[in-house]
Amino acid sequence: MDFSYPVLEERTLPAVQRKFLRGGRRELTQLPQWRPGTVFVFDTGRERIALREHTHLTGAEEAVVDAVAVSVVNIRPRAITAVLTLPSASAADDFTVRATFRCQVTDPAIVAAHGPSDLSAQLERHLKRDRKLLGLGASHSIEEIADIRDLVEARIEAYWEYHPLRVPGLNVAFATTSVLTPAELRAHEQLMRDEKWRQDYARLASAGEDAEIKRMRDIVTDGSAGLTALGLARREIHPVDAVRDARENEDRAREHLTAAIELLHKSGHMDYVGIDANGVASAWYEQLTGRSMPQLSDPASTPRAIPGTATEEDSEPVDEADLDY
Repeated sequence: MDFSYPVLEERTLPAVQRKFLRGGRRELTQLPQWRPGTVFVFDTGRERIALREHTHLTGAEEAVVDAVAVSVVNIRPRAITAVLTLPSASAADDFTVRATFRCQVTDPAIVAAHGPSDLSAQLERHLKRDRKLLGLGASHSIEEIADIRDLVEARIEAYWEYHPLRVPGLNVAFATTSVLTPAELRAHEQLMRDEKWRQDYARLASAGEDAEIKRMRDIVTDGSAGLTALGLARREIHPVDAVRDARENEDRAREHLTAAIELLHKSGHMDYVGIDANGVASAWYEQLTGRSMPQLSDPASTPRAIPGTATEEDSEPVDEADLDY
């Protein structure tokens, strides 16, 4: 029969027949199966003796022959967990606390003397003696589980320091605690998380779309130069073709502007402008064509007064003697 840690198994043993009250040998098949990390503790009725050399047992050992019972004790370190339920501020929810302790057998014979026990239940009963620990969650909602985790761990650590559980033949030390997240709260938090992620993605996608719209608008506003640059960036236009198109557009613009300047000059419209229009036109013409603008002999090139304005001669005073009555 298997029991809880640290005593895994115990059984009674039949008496060994002796000859003339001497010698005798117990059949090893009467003993429990040995397991790694365990020792046999033989009860002779007078004392309990732990034998650690399992591979060398012959059955003739005095303790083995005289034993009336044997126990299998686990001497390896082991983590034992106690589970507590703490009421929250709401009657609908509780905090589930898991407190973990490190346990190590220090005296197998003493442990075997006390027999099998439920160490986890012992630890739970011991922690429930702390009334302050049991009331920690009463003023907190289940959503405040993060705060409860810190409070519970600090309380159990302090309580254990001054009121540790004494188990004969066993060293028990506090390790850590955890407060389990209820399934309903976990599902709610996952739903909130997923919705937040969806909104974050939607905002990011909208910002990217707005930036792309502005980028395309700027490219279109730049005209053919912007569209050519976009084609080059996407490798949809060969650089040679782009250079050729740029030169053709430049030549076309030069021809149109040159023709416009020549037309304005020939028609005499520049004479009505309140600036040195001829100087500006000449500068433009030389920049675009590389040669000086020709001097036109057309009468239209003669400066003419703007209708309704006074000339320099008109502004001179008139002598009354020159008037013909």
